[in-house]
Amino acid sequence: MSIKQFGKQVERGIHRASWTFALVSMVMLLAMMLLQTADVIGRYVFSKPITSSYDMIEVMMALLVFWGLAYCASDNGHVRVDLILSRLGRRTRETLDRFTFGAGAFILALITWRLADRAWTIIQNLPGPATQTTHIPYWPFLIVAAIGTFLFCLEHLVHVFNPSSAKREADEFLKEEAPVAQEIKN
Repeated sequence: MSIKQFGKQVERGIHRASWTFALVSMVMLLAMMLLQTADVIGRYVFSKPITSSYDMIEVMMALLVFWGLAYCASDNGHVRVDLILSRLGRRTRETLDRFTFGAGAFILALITWRLADRAWTIIQNLPGPATQTTHIPYWPFLIVAAIGTFLFCLEHLVHVFNPSSAKREADEFLKEEAPVAQEIKN
């Protein structure tokens, strides 16, 4: 197996993990929506709100946000403004992309480290901080956030080593949408 084939397999594995985490995030969003709906109906129709709904939604956000970010990166769903970059050559754009994704990966690695370190510190001093009403401990959700941030960091590293994967969709957008924008402008 060549290095290029191995790299493609690693890239596919990271994208697959991002998609799996995104599915869990979608299920969590559905659960949050149903919980909030039940709480509102219980509060205003039956005068019996779900007392722990606020705490449950608070900790569910860790899955929702941190596990959805990596998929957004693998799907190039983040907002990008290419006012200047679109005028540069392909090699220059790839070099700048490598730098920005590398810087992003470095920052995400620091965030991952700090989240994991905070979780480890809490685990060593249990019970640690918890939600206000139902006292759900925060440390499992810090671990979940660290895992999601680590996967987000890996997605950035994929773009460092394969900058064309980040630009494919942007270039397709420029080819397809730019003429439409010019027609509307005229």
